[in-house]
Amino acid sequence: MSDSISVGIINNQVTALEALESEIEVLKTYGNLEQQSTYLDQVSKHYQTLFEQEHGEKPKPIRAEYKPFMQSVVAIAENPNRTPKIIQQAMDVNRLMYREMIGEGCYQNQIAVDLFKSAKKPEMNKIRENSRYLYRDVNYIKDKKSPSVYLNTGITPKGYSPVELLISQTNKYFQESQLESRPIVQFKDLFKGVEFTPQQKFAAIAAKYEFDLKFNAAVRASRRRETESGPSAIIQTDSGTQLEITNLTRYGHPLIWKAQTLNIRLNEIKFTNSERPHKLLAVAQIDGEVGKDGKPAYRNLGTVSQQSVTDHNFKSGMTMQGAKLLELKPELTRSQTKLLFDKAQEAALAFYAKIPESEKLALSAAAWNICASRQDELEVARKENANPQAMSNDKPLRVYAKKVSNFAFAAFPNEIISRLDKLQFTEPKLVTIMKRINF
Repeated sequence: MSDSISVGIINNQVTALEALESEIEVLKTYGNLEQQSTYLDQVSKHYQTLFEQEHGEKPKPIRAEYKPFMQSVVAIAENPNRTPKIIQQAMDVNRLMYREMIGEGCYQNQIAVDLFKSAKKPEMNKIRENSRYLYRDVNYIKDKKSPSVYLNTGITPKGYSPVELLISQTNKYFQESQLESRPIVQFKDLFKGVEFTPQQKFAAIAAKYEFDLKFNAAVRASRRRETESGPSAIIQTDSGTQLEITNLTRYGHPLIWKAQTLNIRLNEIKFTNSERPHKLLAVAQIDGEVGKDGKPAYRNLGTVSQQSVTDHNFKSGMTMQGAKLLELKPELTRSQTKLLFDKAQEAALAFYAKIPESEKLALSAAAWNICASRQDELEVARKENANPQAMSNDKPLRVYAKKVSNFAFAAFPNEIISRLDKLQFTEPKLVTIMKRINF
């Protein structure tokens, strides 16, 4: 077993150092004099900033192991006669420093990997300090984990390491060949001319409802894997309300694993993003722990799951006294989320298998009609259904279903594909004028 958080942090730093070391070799071999000189200016400027921070209001001393390397680089960079030989000399010194830092990182990583076999812990303070010495952020290490970079934003390389050079080339092809998804409502006439009965439409609605329940559960689980790491805790308050506390390993409360009684306070998380969307932080006193001052010791415990916030309307400032730990749940695995998606797919295929061959085209048209309806039309239907007085004999009950198109593609892929060679945009129409839309 290992401390996965420490291992991840150390691995990322070693990867960044290896990228910066490789960058030096690339610049020495293929870079021109201007690129090499610019690189030396950037590195020297960063090291000079570190020297200034040693004498600031809050001094930040540089580790003795690495300071001589930095001083040597700065001294060489200040040589007015900056020849190619002098620039490469500075690069060699900087490369030696990176080599030393990589060795230290690998050593600390091995300690983190063997954490539960030994009492020795990795010196994370050294790893954090070493991160200050990198002259730039190797951003692709973090950015590559974001799904959006493969769909719209891309990764912006900031240097000349081998991976960043590959990213630069990939970006050219990505920008020239990227595919843009269009709103499915633009293809609502895909099954134009295919008629279906009200009974067939209701059968498709029922099957879509069952599919959506399973598919949405799988999506929620998949999103949880992206935003919640490690085990979670199921807590029950004295009133019987249950809530789930996630990201326990991120905050590292040492008493949670054998907790009996918890006093919990919910605090607001002010800064959130797509990777950390949780809005409430659980701060807990466990088993009556007190601090050196004799007062109750409250420590950060974890984030309140978004489902718990939705189910019980939890707010910042709420407190819970005498809560009990019911269960520690393991982290969701990739295979578990895949199984949930498979169950949704099985529901769609089971529905398709029951359809007589003569009705498959009609039911695929019904399913497409449901999935390709405009959301504002569905909202009108919902409001009309909720207001019987606004209805009349010539305005019968309209079917309302949330517009999600996954069901049609899961249940009727062959029927959809068979229609694509016949689709023609014969009646162009400008829609959604008053709403934001990407054309």
